[in-house]
Amino acid sequence: MVAFQVIVDGWLTKLSAPIVIYNEQHSSGVRFPWDIPVEDFLFGWAMVTAVLLMWEKQRPKDQDQQWP
Repeated sequence: MVAFQVIVDGWLTKLSAPIVIYNEQHSSGVRFPWDIPVEDFLFGWAMVTAVLLMWEKQRPKDQDQQWP
């Protein structure tokens, strides 16, 4: 996930030739790593974490038992 997000977001939001332009009034202005707005980077992590939590929550309870 990290490699994909850094490559794609870095390409889309690079300061030298951006494809996606964010309004600086609606962001912190902090860019990490490689010109990715920190809010965009954290949003990606939040989405992956939310999906994993929902996936675990909907898992049937009988799968929680240990293997023999």
